[in-house]
Amino acid sequence: MNIKLKELASNYLVKVQNKNVKIDSSFMTNDLKQVETQRVDSELTIIFNSIQFVAAIVSAIIGSWLLALIFLIASFTPALFQIIFGPMIESKSEK
Repeated sequence: MNIKLKELASNYLVKVQNKNVKIDSSFMTNDLKQVETQRVDSELTIIFNSIQFVAAIVSAIIGSWLLALIFLIASFTPALFQIIFGPMIESKSEK
């Protein structure tokens, strides 16, 4: 996606010879740098959070697998209730 965006912008700057349009390429390159920086930052954040999640699960299982299992069940229970009872509550609230 990012490479395609760069290609389109570069082709526009090189191929379009409209003298009436003033294009400041520094703004364009700055925007592209910000997009690239945000993408890399987001990818690193995802990797860091994934490693942190796996480390937390492993340490919880090593510490007390029974307590970790109880915690996981207690954590997912509200989400399961929402999936099961959510549509029923929504339909009743619409009436």
